[in-house]
Amino acid sequence: MNKIFLTAPVLMLSLAAYADSTKADTANAGDQPTAQDQKNDKTDLDLTAQIRRAVVSDKTLSITAHNVKIIARNGVVTLRGAVKSNIERTVVSEKAKDIAGATNVVNELKVEK
Repeated sequence: MNKIFLTAPVLMLSLAAYADSTKADTANAGDQPTAQDQKNDKTDLDLTAQIRRAVVSDKTLSITAHNVKIIARNGVVTLRGAVKSNIERTVVSEKAKDIAGATNVVNELKVEK
C-alpha cells in the first residue's frame, strides 16, 4: 500500500512536467511549425521519414540530435529542438538539405548550453 502512495506523487509530478514542456514548446513556436502541424500527406511523411533515417543512422550524432523534431509541410522541412554542438547542428541540417533540397530546410536547431 505504501508503494501506491509513493508512486502517485511521482506520476503527478511527471505529468505536470510534461504539460509544462508541451506548453513551453507551443509558446516558443509562435507562427513556426510544431510537431502537431505535421501533415498526413504521403509526400511529407515520406520526406520526414527519409530525413529521420539519415539522422538516426549517423552514429556520430548524440541521442539528443537523433531526437530533434523534423516537421515537413508542403515539402518544406523545419528542424527544431536541441543538439549538443554547432557541428551536430550543421550535420543534421546538411542531411535534411541533401534530401529535401537546400532551399526547403528551415534550421531552428539550438545548441544546448
